[in-house]
Amino acid sequence: MASVAIDDTRLCDPGPYREYRISVSLGGSTWHVWRRYSQFDALRSAMCSGQSNPNTPARASLPPKGFLQPHSTAVERMPALDTWLSAVVSCEASLA
Repeated sequence: MASVAIDDTRLCDPGPYREYRISVSLGGSTWHVWRRYSQFDALRSAMCSGQSNPNTPARASLPPKGFLQPHSTAVERMPALDTWLSAVVSCEASLA
């Protein structure tokens, strides 16, 4: 089963906007992708549309959105994003 972790953040320019690094591990290999908070929010919305189960992990709240948060605030947000994404991946893997 794949494991995911959100383990870094960066401020991108031009933009400016903040991205979070997702590390995905499977079968001894690891990949890293960078995603914006808005992409987490879009994924959550897409996964929740049409789902009637209110206990689906995707329905859990994301941490609050902020405009160009300082690095310290973005780092504080990472554990909540990580918990949300890990729960979604676990749930989706169990359905496969």
